[in-house]
Amino acid sequence: EIVRVYIEEGATVCFLYHRAEQKAAKLMDTYGKERCIGYQASVLDKNALSEITKTIFDLYQKIDILVNNAGVTDVLPFPLIDEEDWDECMDINTKGTFLVTKEVARCMLKNRSGSIINVGSLAGERILEVPVHYATAKAGLTGFTLALTK
Repeated sequence: EIVRVYIEEGATVCFLYHRAEQKAAKLMDTYGKERCIGYQASVLDKNALSEITKTIFDLYQKIDILVNNAGVTDVLPFPLIDEEDWDECMDINTKGTFLVTKEVARCMLKNRSGSIINVGSLAGERILEVPVHYATAKAGLTGFTLALTK
């Protein structure tokens, strides 16, 4: 588990969760709320992202690493994917990454340091038995990641 590794290396881990309240509480209880701090918000809530990022930066004067791993999908064959399913998958898997990265990158630029890790999927690069909207979103995430490194 990535949180454990970062904490064992001395990091304070701040994370965002939307619906997984029990998992977030377990993480904070396991590692201590002073070293593992969860903030509840959607990756699509620009105002909350701005406030949370400002709070974290004000507390620590830096953000060293951002791990974008929010994702959602429904296992549906292509003809059964509704436009709402498509939009939700694209919004959370791709737009959410953009919004979070934009906020955190501003802090990283202030300190001229930081790393961004975007958790993708082979589904975006090869034909796997995954829903087409998920594969499309992950391909977009790959493109976003490549564009950031230029």
